[in-house]
Amino acid sequence: MSKKVAIARALSILGHPGVVMPAALMVMSRQVGSAANAALFVALGVTALVVLYSLWQVRRGAWAHVDASQRPERLQLNRFVGAVLLASSALAWLNGALALALGLVASASLLLMALALQRRCKLSLHVGFACLAAGLMWPNAVALGLGALLASGVAWSRLVLQRHVPRDLWVGAAAGSLAVLVVHWTLPRLQ
Repeated sequence: MSKKVAIARALSILGHPGVVMPAALMVMSRQVGSAANAALFVALGVTALVVLYSLWQVRRGAWAHVDASQRPERLQLNRFVGAVLLASSALAWLNGALALALGLVASASLLLMALALQRRCKLSLHVGFACLAAGLMWPNAVALGLGALLASGVAWSRLVLQRHVPRDLWVGAAAGSLAVLVVHWTLPRLQ
């Protein structure tokens, strides 16, 4: 394996939605005075459910690999994760954790966009979630800058690893950016 591919794999793992979203939701919750530890717990719980679901699908022979690379696997995974995110968002909303609820809805919206666009492109959820996570760090300029740098690295890695074409990355970045703009527009109006 070349050094370039090794770096791309490391960036792809570091920028995985299951890594960046728990951190981003915790930072955003802390910034708006909400329960940051609860946000981290919920985000890690969602990530654990997704990992367990993926492992179960592989173990029972329904999927070839936990990364859900085949289109039917991706469709099934995105539907499952979307349902988990929406249910988690509803619970957060009912418990008064508005920032967390909006972050979870924004995450679910990325999956819904991927499902809606699947016939036209393979929206890069890695890039979309990296952009969403970076934007949730606002107004912490340092965290936002580091998140944007990571999102750029994730986009590069997805090209190097040949998981996506440039259009998929641009659509993912646009979807993640749109989702975070909606969060930052909506949250002050709910508080």
